[in-house]
Amino acid sequence: MNSLERFRLIMQHKEADCVPYRMRLHKDLEKRFNDIYCGGEHHCDFFEDDVRNVHLDGEFIYPES
Repeated sequence: MNSLERFRLIMQHKEADCVPYRMRLHKDLEKRFNDIYCGGEHHCDFFEDDVRNVHLDGEFIYPES
């Protein structure tokens, strides 16, 4: 199941293989967190974050797009 399929199921209140999430860090902590816990890789890539960004108009940006 990819991120988009997972997110659509959850929005329909159906069960997915895991719960989509979005982890946001303050800019001052983001680089330090990535270096310490993710080997320098961005945490969204390292943890396979399902939703990369949500715009104010409600548009979601997924890793596949």
